[in-house]
Amino acid sequence: MSKNESNFSFAVYGDDGNSGGRFDHLIKSLNGKNVLFSVDNGDLTTLGTSMHFGYFLIDAKQLKAPLLTNIGNHDLSGSGSESNYINVFGNPYYSFSEKNSYFIVLDDANSDVNGTQMNWLKNELRGSQNYKYRFIFMHIPLYDPKYNSTVEGLSLGNSTTAKTLNNLFDEYNVTMLFTSHIRGYFHGVWGKTPFITTEGAGSPLSKPPVGVNSTEN
Repeated sequence: MSKNESNFSFAVYGDDGNSGGRFDHLIKSLNGKNVLFSVDNGDLTTLGTSMHFGYFLIDAKQLKAPLLTNIGNHDLSGSGSESNYINVFGNPYYSFSEKNSYFIVLDDANSDVNGTQMNWLKNELRGSQNYKYRFIFMHIPLYDPKYNSTVEGLSLGNSTTAKTLNNLFDEYNVTMLFTSHIRGYFHGVWGKTPFITTEGAGSPLSKPPVGVNSTEN
């Protein structure tokens, strides 16, 4: 990380549940890099129980740089409740700024974004225009990144929400959208919004279809 007022580095990863020790390996790698903070983009656990979040915290405490989290579908308890996550980490959607950049973390663990959160997001995006860069984090991607188009699949269950979000991200010139959920590494552009889908924090990776714009991480 540069000491310059405007330059810094951060790390993004997701899906570290059932890592079999791979999350520990990632932590050791991150501790050797000069990052200001990292964002774990959801599926911190496999079941979303208090016990599983406790296991996650034991591992995460090894990180030298601050850690921010997002909630994933596996972080919901069996009843579909976010309560265990909220008890540990607080509000599942939030924003923060760092130097010339604005960061917005969305909660789409239920494969949708409700009206209350959508209104909050619009206000956040308006305020983010005072910053040079805007970064959005979602666990579940707008569309299935295994295909080079806006195709549904392992993506938001509400296609109307996906289109609304994509239009908002385009309108407010989002610098990068980070998603996880898909077990691999993908990059591309939805509308005018560039995206990176990254898992790689521990869950087993899967190979994408032939010809897809993807690289396993």
